[in-house]
Amino acid sequence: MTSPTNEQHFARVVEDLSTEFASQFSPNLITSVVNKFRAELEPAAKITDYLPVLVRRYAREELLGQLKGRPLAV
Repeated sequence: MTSPTNEQHFARVVEDLSTEFASQFSPNLITSVVNKFRAELEPAAKITDYLPVLVRRYAREELLGQLKGRPLAV
């Protein structure tokens, strides 16, 4: 279960990645990628404080990989 503060952090992750990749991906796609990694990592997390950082990292790597020709796994 994530705290309200983490919810704000996840919203910020989407906002930051949407800004970074504004010319390449839609905000909806970025939200989907973030939600995908959140859904994968959150159930097993014993400490949720670092989830937004990890989700941001994996989502960003996924988006960068797509720019290099790898298909999105969403």
